[in-house]
Amino acid sequence: MEKISNPKISFIQLGRSDYSYEAAESVVMKTAQHNMRFRIYAEASYNFSELAHLYIQQNRFSEAKWYLLQSNLISRQENDDRHTVLNLIDLASIKTSIGDFVLALQDLKEAQDIACAKGLCEYLTT
Repeated sequence: MEKISNPKISFIQLGRSDYSYEAAESVVMKTAQHNMRFRIYAEASYNFSELAHLYIQQNRFSEAKWYLLQSNLISRQENDDRHTVLNLIDLASIKTSIGDFVLALQDLKEAQDIACAKGLCEYLTT
């Protein structure tokens, strides 16, 4: 009886293509539009953050910033303090990337103030 050897499988990390970014953007955008249309604002806020992260990966900082601001507005209205803090940290990251250090520092300070006031200081260490 012949022994079958186990093949070695190694994973290859492939970068995202323009098409995969467009496909992901389309899916998330449609979900966000659906959630906004049916007033599921809390979910739409997370959809906007997800869109922003897609744009950050593509260095499309202007669009990322806009969607994070929209997400931040909704998360504040929904009293989702954790999400507000995470959005402010992401906004600070974008502002640092484009060289706007003063505004980035303001966002980080606001994130720290909200987090400590609401007992969410652990989110500042990530």
